[in-house]
Amino acid sequence: MRCPVIAPAIPCKQSALARRTTIMHTPEETFRAMLDAAVRLQNGDQSQVDELAGFYAEETNVRHPLAPLGDTPLLSREALRQHFAAAGQAGLPGLRIEDIRVHHTADPEVVIGEFIYRGDGGWSAPNIIVFRIRDGLIVESRDYIDHLGLARATNMVDALCAQLTTAAAPDAQRGPQLAPQLDPQFAEVLARVAAAGVMPLVRGTAQETRERHRALTMARRGPEFVPETVAEVRDERIPGGAGELPVRVYVPAHDRGRVVTYLHGGGFVVGDLDTHDPVCRRVANAVGAVVVSVDYRLAPEHRHPAAVDDALAGLAWSARTFPQRVPGIAGDSAGATLAAIAALAVRGTPDAPAAQLLLYPQTDPTLSQPSVQANGEGYLLTRTELEAFNGWYRSGTSADASLALLDTDVAGAPPAVVATAQFDPLRDEGDAYAARLAVAGVPVRHLPGPGLIHGWFAMLGVSAAADAQAVAVLSAFGELLGG
Repeated sequence: MRCPVIAPAIPCKQSALARRTTIMHTPEETFRAMLDAAVRLQNGDQSQVDELAGFYAEETNVRHPLAPLGDTPLLSREALRQHFAAAGQAGLPGLRIEDIRVHHTADPEVVIGEFIYRGDGGWSAPNIIVFRIRDGLIVESRDYIDHLGLARATNMVDALCAQLTTAAAPDAQRGPQLAPQLDPQFAEVLARVAAAGVMPLVRGTAQETRERHRALTMARRGPEFVPETVAEVRDERIPGGAGELPVRVYVPAHDRGRVVTYLHGGGFVVGDLDTHDPVCRRVANAVGAVVVSVDYRLAPEHRHPAAVDDALAGLAWSARTFPQRVPGIAGDSAGATLAAIAALAVRGTPDAPAAQLLLYPQTDPTLSQPSVQANGEGYLLTRTELEAFNGWYRSGTSADASLALLDTDVAGAPPAVVATAQFDPLRDEGDAYAARLAVAGVPVRHLPGPGLIHGWFAMLGVSAAADAQAVAVLSAFGELLGG
């Protein structure tokens, strides 16, 4: 069952968006204009799909807290456009909006809209929506529509009851049983994620998965998010493995004469400079290092070893550009895998880092470690997603052998900090790689992360235990860098 108006997506035409941001001066004007477009859509004007989507910021957060089958957030303009397109196809001929009241709040960005949907046949559905509107665009909304009234209007009461009955059946929607040792704050996060229905992450094409990951990452920060302050941030383009390679350079607030090449996570398929911007700021300040974040090429458009080639290019550029600084390399998840491979590739060369930081790396592409089965469902990253990411990234050639780090000679690798997580599918292979380094005589600090899940390092402020672990991890990395 779809709400008749507010909730929506694809990028709208630039001219319409530019026109709106210049004409709409207040949140109330934006709200009223959106209602008018919604009525037009429900009465058959399909041109309003893009118009409605254009009222929302590219990265937004639209919620329906009272939705009877669960609140699935809409987190991008594209998602909203798709919602509006579906609602417009169904249509509610004769729809009108009456008794509109706008309540202003102490926050100039926030307005509360109160109104009633009415339609042919005498039906009505009252609604209240809370909007945060910034620069003429909706960045957040909560829609409290009368869903029963809407179901009556669309002759969907019986279907809704059937869906509710199915959802309430024993084990119908029950997910995997989570371990009691899981950090309580992460347990709350996982419960909210399950209730929101935003997972699995991998749905559709790699590009669709990429867009979904970016929208979820940005939405998790919220409209009030303030990034950690560093002395300077600048974007540059450097020689890469195949043409120019974007990097982002962070200068720390308190410089200790180090440089760290950072490789973001994301299964070799998702993630970019923006998704990991807060992480790189944290590393820069905690370690006192210039951080060079590498926007390496992603799969499946660019399969292995394209990302490794770009990682090596970033490492070489860091060494040439900052020759007086102590070099390090770091990464999370797939980025940690790239960091480990790159560190091995430059052993004994001028580009060799003094230390490496590997946050929950994937080192066994066969997915045969016991933790993949034990933690492969219910803890955010799933076995199914790992299989999809590996399938998109691997080339099917002999080059793939370098991904099997547990079968690689690691003698002479730089000293390492390896951080894993108790409830991560990749836990065992991260633990095994730390052990392999130690056996080869490489100095290793292994921090196992009790109670934590995959991705904990990027979830700033979510879990006190994760934040404390991040401090310990970065302190250990700083000690290895020395200088």
